[in-house]
Amino acid sequence: MGLKTALAHIPPGHHAMDSRAKKCLLCLTLLAALCGSLPAALAQPAAPAARTGRIERVTIADERGDHGLPSPFTHAPDGVGYALTMLVFDSLLWRDRQGHLVPALARQWRESEDRLAVEFELHPQARWHDGQPVTAGDVAFTFDYFRQHPNPFMDVSAVAGVDALAGGRVRVRLKRPSASFVPQLTATLPILPRHVFAPLADPRRMSMQGVVGSGPYRVTGYDKAGGRYRFSAVEGHWQGAPRVRELVFVRMEPSLALGALRRGEVDMIRTLPTHLMDEAGRFATVVKAQSGHPVRLRFNHARAPFADKRLRHAIARGIDRQALLRIVENGQGEVSAGRFLRGSPWQVGEPLAAYAFDAQAARRQLAQAGYAPDEQGRLRSAQGGPLAVSLLALRGHARLASALAAQLEALGLAVQVQLLERSALAARLSAEDFDLALVSQGVNGDPGNMARQMAGKAPLSDAFRSRADLLELLERQERAASADERRALIEQAQAIYAEELPSFYLYSPLWAAACGPRFCPWFTPGGFAFGVPLPLNKLMFTQ
Repeated sequence: MGLKTALAHIPPGHHAMDSRAKKCLLCLTLLAALCGSLPAALAQPAAPAARTGRIERVTIADERGDHGLPSPFTHAPDGVGYALTMLVFDSLLWRDRQGHLVPALARQWRESEDRLAVEFELHPQARWHDGQPVTAGDVAFTFDYFRQHPNPFMDVSAVAGVDALAGGRVRVRLKRPSASFVPQLTATLPILPRHVFAPLADPRRMSMQGVVGSGPYRVTGYDKAGGRYRFSAVEGHWQGAPRVRELVFVRMEPSLALGALRRGEVDMIRTLPTHLMDEAGRFATVVKAQSGHPVRLRFNHARAPFADKRLRHAIARGIDRQALLRIVENGQGEVSAGRFLRGSPWQVGEPLAAYAFDAQAARRQLAQAGYAPDEQGRLRSAQGGPLAVSLLALRGHARLASALAAQLEALGLAVQVQLLERSALAARLSAEDFDLALVSQGVNGDPGNMARQMAGKAPLSDAFRSRADLLELLERQERAASADERRALIEQAQAIYAEELPSFYLYSPLWAAACGPRFCPWFTPGGFAFGVPLPLNKLMFTQ
């Protein structure tokens, strides 16, 4: 047995104001309304940090506000909802500030030589918030419970069974070797208290009082309509007293939050749009990181006209991605080389180099695919019909959709942009009721996510399953015995994907947060858990 042991979104618009005084008045009015509707404990000014380094309260401005009740089956299906949930719950392992795996509920782990079993030793002091010990039985229960209640970010299908052993040890048996099991699933899956979840008829109907975890915080306030949360540190927590005693999240539009940050009324703005970075930098600290959330243009390859990959190639060649990045993100971000960020250990070469912007080459390829411009420059097929397409996008991608549509229209396409809410977009994608769509998913974390995003059945997946060799490579990389072998398989898979081009990666935006003098966040390299790229790693609040 080899032993591995360790000790221990969218850039929003801003409201136009008639004058600086009017803007200031609006900020004060909103803050007063927020504080007036909070419980007294939340509305008080934050106390200064103690000499020990502990901070009484950190207040975080979050534009969206509500991310669901922070429990494993009720939080919103986004990174923020998950991050809030993991303040309350623990996984077996976690990611530290450098992105390295570190112990959480499991203080050590070892993998069998045949890579078909992993044994974990639980921390003997681990306790649930109600005082009961965390047991091997809880871990076994958790894997079985997630099998009964599937979650797309926590796929337990590779697990054959879990054995609760003596001495707080747990053996997880795998159906097949899984390169992503330890680095991703065990650092993502929240372990559940069996005595709380077993009696539940439906975990999606949990009340706030029923949210019992083993994490460093309890959720002690949740206002769904107001988009506010309060998390209180678990005194006497088995991992030690958290650095921040109380966390408060308040809904606040970023341009208004800047004034609150300047006055010390909030400590952090979770998402700082690119157009506000310079202003924030004059009085606050701005922390930045490549998001690892590329926006891609998905083609409906299941039906005409984009069932013809020659048309997909031509359209990609006619898109100036650098111009899109400049127009939409003020140039802050990275035009995609392939699926992964540049510098990622999994990105080899430039799979998308064949689609460097060249409008003339794009028009030649369009002609080869059977489309020629009429007297007005509008493309028509050999049968005479116009090349008219719909472009679906979330409302938050309105500027990008508009800029992209302008580029496509310059090529001769007739483009109808349709802006939708998230659920409506997912429904249209699932029904294959679209021509083009702008979608965004994280590419951080373990590269095993490739299979789900390229060939999976979730709405945002490319649902591309017509190349058996691609599917085989995606399966083989998950069983690879070494990182080098895995990287070579991923390179081959990316090459096939780039040639088929079921979707075209445009760019990854830069993400930023702003903070005051008492507390500053950090971004975890490669993201934490399943690759969450947000400045909300719970260790920044606890250590």
